[in-house]
Amino acid sequence: MAEQVGGPVATRVLHCNFNTTDVDAALRFYVEGLGLTERMRSVSDSGFSEGLGMTEETHSVASFAYDHRGGRVAPAIELVEWTVPPTIGEAYATPSEVGMQAAGFAVPSVRDAVAACVAAGGTLVPAHVASADPAICVAAIVKDPDGVTVELLGDPDAPSGRFRSIRLVVADLDAAGAWYRSIGFRSVGGPVVGRYESDDPTWDGAVTIQRLVPGVLENVELHLTRWDDRGEQGPAHVAANSRGMFRMALGVDDVRQAVSLARPPVVPGTPELIPLPGTPLGGLWVTFMRDADGVMVEFVERPLDAPKAQG
Repeated sequence: MAEQVGGPVATRVLHCNFNTTDVDAALRFYVEGLGLTERMRSVSDSGFSEGLGMTEETHSVASFAYDHRGGRVAPAIELVEWTVPPTIGEAYATPSEVGMQAAGFAVPSVRDAVAACVAAGGTLVPAHVASADPAICVAAIVKDPDGVTVELLGDPDAPSGRFRSIRLVVADLDAAGAWYRSIGFRSVGGPVVGRYESDDPTWDGAVTIQRLVPGVLENVELHLTRWDDRGEQGPAHVAANSRGMFRMALGVDDVRQAVSLARPPVVPGTPELIPLPGTPLGGLWVTFMRDADGVMVEFVERPLDAPKAQG
């Protein structure tokens, strides 16, 4: 399929949102288990965001943790503990449910990373992903304290955990790929066949995976994943305070321009200023939308030469 051009260009992935019931426990897992560093924290006691579907006042605390590449390059793990309204529900229970399912990390030693993650409150899942293409293989899988799936792959050159991929389970691989290409992502090769292997039937099955990267800075990959031997299991989580992985933020040079360039099936909302009290950024212009499977995506006005996160 030809790459789509002419729409908004997502320059890079800025952060991926994980909703948690305990931000400090979640942060400990990513810091002690994978070597990330908290660089920003924001406490909002009177927030509003109609774009997120929250029309009442909200209270939350957000922690932004980065890998060794730092804020100019690495996407952040944005851990959000909601208190008003509270974080609700559970992370996706099975790996074949449609939605933002997993975060992938390259680690210098898979064995050491598993031990560190379990010591920091994680749980080992007896499964891995096998394929003739090493780019989609997963050596080990753990769950964080909120039940989010974290996939590990060995890389002896990584000084610590490097955020390498976001797994989106999709109902229609072609439709999902077309949606992301229309906002500036590029395919890396064609679809590749792999298999989750486990004695647990929940974690065993054939998959087809399409890799994509952002349009300018290829700082993380999207792994669009279709389970080939199961019917669609959805929809993706809808509520912005749903526990687990929920949305991702994509950097654009100009939110208003990105909105003006968007064409169906991309339907962004009205740009709005989101305050980030207590951070060097102060606030950011954003717009929210849903991808082909209902996963929330946001454009954030953050040019490549914008100041990096400090901490």
